[in-house]
Amino acid sequence: MLSESTIFIEPAPIANATYGKPLNFTCTCPDPWQSASLKILGESGFKFAIFKDVYCQVPIDRERFYSVACSGDTITFGILHPVDNVTWQCIFAHNSVNIGNNVTKVNINPEKPDITMQQLTYVIQEGEDVSIPCNFIGNPISNVTWEHNNSTIKWSDLRQPLTLSLKNVSRSAAGDYTCKVTVNYKGTFFASETVSLVVEYPPTLKPSNKTTVREGTSDVRLFCDVVTDGNPAKYSNLIWQHWIGNTFIRKLDPDNLPNGSPIKTFSLTMQSISFNDIGTYVCLTTSSGVGGNITQSASTELVVEAIPRIPPRTTNIFYGQVEKSFEVRLECVGNPPVSSLKVNTKLESSPPPFYNKTEIEKPIRFSIYDTEVVMNGSILELKFGILKSKFKSTFVLSAENPVGIKEYVFLVEAYYFPSEPFHIHIKEFKTYVSLEWKGTIPDLDMKYEIVEKNISGHDQVVYRLPGSNLPSYTYSMTNFATKNTDSIIQICATNVLGKNCSSTFKVKHIDPDSKSIDSKDMKKIYDGINPTFETYLTPDLMTSQKSGHANHRLNADGNEYASVDDPAILKMNSERDHYFDFILDNGVYLVDGDTKGKNGVPKLPYRPNTKESDYLTAGDQMEEKGWDNDGK
Repeated sequence: MLSESTIFIEPAPIANATYGKPLNFTCTCPDPWQSASLKILGESGFKFAIFKDVYCQVPIDRERFYSVACSGDTITFGILHPVDNVTWQCIFAHNSVNIGNNVTKVNINPEKPDITMQQLTYVIQEGEDVSIPCNFIGNPISNVTWEHNNSTIKWSDLRQPLTLSLKNVSRSAAGDYTCKVTVNYKGTFFASETVSLVVEYPPTLKPSNKTTVREGTSDVRLFCDVVTDGNPAKYSNLIWQHWIGNTFIRKLDPDNLPNGSPIKTFSLTMQSISFNDIGTYVCLTTSSGVGGNITQSASTELVVEAIPRIPPRTTNIFYGQVEKSFEVRLECVGNPPVSSLKVNTKLESSPPPFYNKTEIEKPIRFSIYDTEVVMNGSILELKFGILKSKFKSTFVLSAENPVGIKEYVFLVEAYYFPSEPFHIHIKEFKTYVSLEWKGTIPDLDMKYEIVEKNISGHDQVVYRLPGSNLPSYTYSMTNFATKNTDSIIQICATNVLGKNCSSTFKVKHIDPDSKSIDSKDMKKIYDGINPTFETYLTPDLMTSQKSGHANHRLNADGNEYASVDDPAILKMNSERDHYFDFILDNGVYLVDGDTKGKNGVPKLPYRPNTKESDYLTAGDQMEEKGWDNDGK
């Protein structure tokens, strides 16, 4: 039978709880019982009931408020949201008999505040952002504050970390910051923690005022004063920088380098001023702190007054091409700006063709201490139009500003672009190869280059021959007797305007046992294809078209000359006044002494530049005429 004396509640008569946290107490009944219920003393009804060995859980609609656990005759009730001074009791029932006069009363105590900081000192550089979190416990929270210099700068009543965020921190923000937490329940309880904010910053620099000097001035000094020391006041890497616009020119060392103690002034002395010294001078100092290196700078202007400058050129000669449009462009800069640009022709110079003169003010590129910069300047354009003929004239450019006048002498010369060497012929294959070609009169401004081309792409100029207004030129290549490889030859005409080269042709080293290529076979090579302009001539092809094998005596029959412009070796008319017999001796062609009385030097045949197809004929015609070419 149930008995009041056997029912126990623990803790009792007072159950202490922490504000905002659940409260648990146990009810034990060793006597037989069938159900137990939880209720508040003085209220009718109960919160929920359980049944022994059958049902030990909180109804779904009460799970937000209560919890329960059963272990034999002991039941643990949980009050998830306890209220202060409320009295709870357990009611046990058996055969409709309810007993439960034992009770326990809730006593809620505050959770006293406490603060945890991640770190107690924060070091940043001026201009950076910083976040300082304040992590705390306590309940019920009355307020949380951040205080600086006895002033509250941030407040909250929420129960969560309060982070102090400072943006673009200045040096005035340095100091102590205190986080304070207050719990005001059954008394007032406080907790606080202080952190230090260290702001590192560079010194305050004051440069000298804008300086204006004339070119040639000696011992010009620029100054940079330390008005306010930085934090920390340890300076290193004191330098000056020279800039023009946004272009860095050079680095310069100051006159007085730091010796360990803070300095208040450092200077830069330039022994002799030139126009190249114009620009902005920046003084820089570096402080080494906990947060890293801090750099501070200040700038001043140096204005150099000088006579106009004309950007240097690799040459003072301007070359134009006859029958092409031509202009001369001259640039100059100055400080003060150029006020006058004039161009005159020297008296001893031949008069130039007519030209128009245009003056333009615009930025130009100029070299300062080997660095290209952009500066305001003046541009003078001399427009000659299309050049009609060759000429040479000497001009004088006068650029003037308030400081003085700068004169620049330059030459203007006009030439024809070199013509491609033409009517090129190979002559007299013995122990050397003789090249012969027509010149272009006048050609005193030109040079002819004999080029030996290499399969690797590195061509070699084996000889240069200056133009001398001759109707034709000859050059003997004497290195073939010792060569064991083929050679590809090209002739180029060059002058100051450029280069114009002939087609290439090959001189082939012949083995004594090799067979010559019959001209009829050569014709077959060209039949049905599109011949290339790159014509290759070999000693094989220097034989007569009817010569047969190369090991017997050959009659050149006028073929000692062969035009590179021909796609095959074309036989010429017998109007030649001599011919040579070629004998193949150990791979080298020798000239037979029997010239049959025809020892005159032949004239160069006429070889007009035409398409290869113009030289090719039908096979039957070729057999009948022997590929005659009368040059017409």
